[in-house]
Amino acid sequence: MLTIIQSLDDSVLQTLAASRTELVTMVMSAVSFLGEWYILLPAAMGIAFLLWSRGFLQEATALAYAVVGTTIAVTLIKMLGARPRPPEYLRAVAETGYSFPSWHAAIAIAFWGYLAYFAWKRIRNPALRIGVVLLCVLVILATDFSRLYLGVHYFSDVAGGTLLGALILLFAI
Repeated sequence: MLTIIQSLDDSVLQTLAASRTELVTMVMSAVSFLGEWYILLPAAMGIAFLLWSRGFLQEATALAYAVVGTTIAVTLIKMLGARPRPPEYLRAVAETGYSFPSWHAAIAIAFWGYLAYFAWKRIRNPALRIGVVLLCVLVILATDFSRLYLGVHYFSDVAGGTLLGALILLFAI
C-alpha cells in the first residue's frame, strides 16, 4: 500500500513540477501565503472574538477548537512522523519543516470549512449563503492545490491534512 501511495505522490509532484508557469506559480504563492499561520491564526482569533462579542459563544468556541485543535494535532503528527519534504529541485518555493500532514490543508478546511458551516446556518438569503459556501470551498481547494503545485508537499500530505482538519472540524461543530 505504501508503494502505491509513494508512486501517486511522485507522479503528482513530477507532473505539476513539469507544468509550472511563472504566472501560475506567482498566483499559487499568493494563495499559499494567505494560508500561513501568521495570517490565519490572528484572523481566526478576530472572528472568534467578533462572534463572541455578538453573543455567538458556542460558535466562537467551535471555531477556536477547530483552529487550535488542528494546529496542535498537525504539530504533534509532524514531530512524530518526521516525513521529509519533497526534494528541493522539485520545489518552486523554499519551505522548512516536516511534510506530513500539510498544515495549510488542515487549517484551510478547519478555518474556511467552519466559516462555510456558519454561513450555511446563519445566512438567510439562499443565493448569498450558497455564494459564501462556494467561496469557502474554493479557498480550501485552491490552498490544497497551491501546496501541491509549489512542490512543498506530496499528495498524501495534503490529503492527510485535509482529512485531519475535517475530522477536527466535525468534532468542534
